[in-house]
Amino acid sequence: MTNQVRIGVDRAAAGVRCPEHFDLRKRPRPGEMLIQVLLVLCGAISILTTFGIVGVLGREAWLFFGDATVSLMEFLTSTRWVPAAGEFGILPLMTATMITSLIAMLVAVPLGLGAAI
Repeated sequence: MTNQVRIGVDRAAAGVRCPEHFDLRKRPRPGEMLIQVLLVLCGAISILTTFGIVGVLGREAWLFFGDATVSLMEFLTSTRWVPAAGEFGILPLMTATMITSLIAMLVAVPLGLGAAI
């Protein structure tokens, strides 16, 4: 209330005619509501897409490990990846991924630090 009185006094001193009561509530803006709805919709779509990806990957992994020819222990410890021969070892794939990541970091870290400095 004190701010309203001070504003009224300031306007009265400046010769501005003002009403007794100021309405300081936010007016609705249709454009902002549309943007909020679009952002919520985009967020919901991205969350549903993530759940869909996880669901499909989980189902395919369940089918892969449900087969009698593939065991989880063999998959995690075997050193050969030859799907045509029925040999599914993850270690060669993990090694290749680590080497690729290491090379990428050896290139990206100095360039990123140089750009930051």
